[in-house]
Amino acid sequence: MTMILRTSLCFILLLTASFSLQAEEPVSSEQASTEKNQPVKKQYYIVEVVLFQHLNEQGKLDEFWSKPDIFADALAPTNNNSNTTFSDRSAENNLTDDTPALAEYDLQNKRFSPLRNGIAVTSAGNYKLSDSAAHLRYSKDYKLLAHFGWTQRSLSKKRALPIRITSNEFSDSPLPSGELKLYVSRYLHMLVNLKSSKCDYPSPQNESISDEDLDKQLQSGVSKFEIEANLKNDNNNSNQCVNKTYQFTQNRKMRSRELHYIDNPVYGMLVYVTPYTVN
Repeated sequence: MTMILRTSLCFILLLTASFSLQAEEPVSSEQASTEKNQPVKKQYYIVEVVLFQHLNEQGKLDEFWSKPDIFADALAPTNNNSNTTFSDRSAENNLTDDTPALAEYDLQNKRFSPLRNGIAVTSAGNYKLSDSAAHLRYSKDYKLLAHFGWTQRSLSKKRALPIRITSNEFSDSPLPSGELKLYVSRYLHMLVNLKSSKCDYPSPQNESISDEDLDKQLQSGVSKFEIEANLKNDNNNSNQCVNKTYQFTQNRKMRSRELHYIDNPVYGMLVYVTPYTVN
């Protein structure tokens, strides 16, 4: 009986050693060449964006935006630069006219211009957010500003290039300028960095002052000449505009094939990203 057990144990050990040698057998040069020649798949994304504006003015009043700046000739050509772009100072990659970009979208002319090879513009027939854009277009609460899309590689924040948004910043109906950048840092991220400016004129003061107010100022030691001069200056200042700046800056973590809504009290954005691979 002991002899049988020993024979069985030796057989098992020999069988195990044989399997071990087979497992450690080196890969043939033909197999290695086949694996090496297999094409590397590249990850791409189709990005679709719907940009709109809130028509409810209350949001602008409820939030502090920026310290007002007074411009004597804000509407003059020197202050009306349609090429001006903006990036928040806290952003790592500030966008200027000289900064490389994937593409440029002109909000006023509704024109999308690719600036890099391999960047394709999404045709309107392939839009997935057409119904949402139509709802915004005919809504009394929102104003549709842009609907566009593009394709790009899956790249890190450092390597990814932004989409440049251009407009005339100083206008009665402010349009934002700046950048949009999709990048990958474990998750998808959309960096929104937009700014718009609006020139508001103060309401003109009355050319006359009530008798009660006149008596109060005279009693306080102000001469009638000074009161009339102050009224004149106030009316002159009504021709100067106060520049109000509205910033739309967010960095949103996203998932592909999901609708994402990004907004602030002035602007909003719908984003949909579809991944695909290319051999």
